[in-house]
Amino acid sequence: MPSSLKKLVRARMDATGENYQEALRAVRAAEKYTYRVKFSDADGEWVGTCDEFPSLSWLEATEAGALAGVKKLVADCLEDMKRNGEPLP
Repeated sequence: MPSSLKKLVRARMDATGENYQEALRAVRAAEKYTYRVKFSDADGEWVGTCDEFPSLSWLEATEAGALAGVKKLVADCLEDMKRNGEPLP
């Protein structure tokens, strides 16, 4: 497993209290979406976005941090949508 995936799983476990398998499942579900990271002159930070969730974004001082942040945000949204029986994009 790539170290970036391990970091996302660990961060999710720390934030949610989920066990390893639950966190891994959530992170992997979020991996199938399209992500973009670009520098925002207006904010002076990197912004991570997801094409399938246009209302979500994550600002961070580093490019890697913005990508990790938006991926975690999408994973959280997917879990919430599943819990509420909403269709996933």
